Amino acid sequence: MYIKKYDSMRWILNQKNQNFPESRVACEFSSLFEVSQNIVFLYSFSIFISSICFIYTKKIDFLISLVHIVPSFCIIIIVGVLAGRYRIYLYCFIYILCIFTGFIYIAHVVLYGSEFNTESAVAFLSTNSDESIEFIDSFLSFELLSIYVLYIIISYIFLRKTIKISNNYRSNYKTKIYLILILSMIYLPFASLRYFRTPFDPYFPTTIIKKIIAAKKEIQLANVLQAGYINPVEATYPDAQTIVLVIGESAGRRNMHLYGYPRNTTPDMERIDGLNIFTDVISSAPTTQKSISRMLTLADLNGNPYTTTVFDMFKAAGFKTFWISAQFSSHTPGSGIIPILAQRADSQWSSKHSLPSNQQYDEYILPQLIKTIDDPAQRKLVVINILGSHSAYTNRIPEHRNDFRFTGEPPSTTLFTNFHGQEKVAGIINDYDASIRYADFVVSDIFASLDKRNSGAWAAIYLSDHGEEVFDTENRFGHAGSSTSKNVYEIPFVLKISPEYAEWMRDSGILALDTTRPYQTDNLIHTLLNLAAIRTDMYDPTKSVVNPEFRVLPRWIKELPYTR
Repeated sequence: MYIKKYDSMRWILNQKNQNFPESRVACEFSSLFEVSQNIVFLYSFSIFISSICFIYTKKIDFLISLVHIVPSFCIIIIVGVLAGRYRIYLYCFIYILCIFTGFIYIAHVVLYGSEFNTESAVAFLSTNSDESIEFIDSFLSFELLSIYVLYIIISYIFLRKTIKISNNYRSNYKTKIYLILILSMIYLPFASLRYFRTPFDPYFPTTIIKKIIAAKKEIQLANVLQAGYINPVEATYPDAQTIVLVIGESAGRRNMHLYGYPRNTTPDMERIDGLNIFTDVISSAPTTQKSISRMLTLADLNGNPYTTTVFDMFKAAGFKTFWISAQFSSHTPGSGIIPILAQRADSQWSSKHSLPSNQQYDEYILPQLIKTIDDPAQRKLVVINILGSHSAYTNRIPEHRNDFRFTGEPPSTTLFTNFHGQEKVAGIINDYDASIRYADFVVSDIFASLDKRNSGAWAAIYLSDHGEEVFDTENRFGHAGSSTSKNVYEIPFVLKISPEYAEWMRDSGILALDTTRPYQTDNLIHTLLNLAAIRTDMYDPTKSVVNPEFRVLPRWIKELPYTR
């Protein structure tokens, strides 16, 4: 009813406008009123997004951002004024873009309590269909669905109102000049302040697009890695060698009995003789793609780029290189940086492409490992990537290993001293602990296979790409690109070296085992080169955690220094 009356008034004003100057003035004020409505509706949409972010993160930055995006809206409205009759398409495009990216942003802050960033974007672009299904199965909740329903309703109302206002809006060149002057007067004071010099606020929804584009460029950068390794390289050990790296998934050391957890989640590893348990190792990133890409290349937290891979360096030293994965295949396009790195290995094998669906569990990669150990190559590097504790945790354990599962009330955490009324939380912790127990069984079998079937020198590392927050310090589970929870970074790191080889390394002055050394995994490539006794000008012994020349470096969680 109001809209009809308003349209009638506008028609009368337009008729009088031809003869009466005062009517033209009224019409111009009417146009200004319509534009101000557009600003209010667009701005209200951002208030809705920022309010959700504030509620779930308690970070005042999200509310400050409501002031910070004022210049952004001034620019948008000025462009809209100049766009004339096409402004409705411009506003609809901006609005729909905000709505789409808002879906991603809301899910991220609700699930992880932090804003979306480039690391999350890399993971987003690298996710395959299986991971997407498991993610939805693990994280979709009534709470998130309720927020999405509210979000869709509000988005529809706002979008419909914006279209009506934009359709009604007409103005002559004088009105456009007035509007541009007014908006410029609002914009310039903000632009003169250093804090507001960037055209769009980091929390503005469309900034997600920039982060996704940055992630895409990073993946493309890894795709053009230097072909081969041309620097001088020498393998100094005279006999047969096998170096094995086992990369777990989402395994936090906090939930491992090996590191003091009350539950017996690691009985098999604890029975391994000569196992070196490093107690102060953290991941370089809270996402798989970023973390593993830094482990297997010279890229690090100091900004060194993707120049060459561990496979290329070992091949140059005469090693045959192998990639065995229960997750990533080198033949899967669009799966991020890791498949690109895997292609540099001489041999690539993935259970995703080689085994039936009922054998997509970590233990089924063991026969392939045995074939690799029996390969006649004199020197071998084997990188194994297991599913470990990838969510959904309950899906990691096959039915015939149900004796690994835990029931009842889990050990208390920082947040929960008892779990009365928290059955869902208890169930998730139990499933996570079961996945740790299953990984313990698999990793121990890998070490045992090396010990039984390998007559030459060998060394094996087990670590995780990153850890996991499981209701310990935050009321959520999982990991994210923006997470600063220590549990997401603190990982297991265990090492075993065959006795004869360890003795040779000590005699050669390249081995000093101190399991309390602080270490971050972006320098892992130097530890691998050290364990293989490879000399090259790109190797830095001060960055190898097992070298006598090791030097402690600053460690970081995002932009913050890590303190234990």
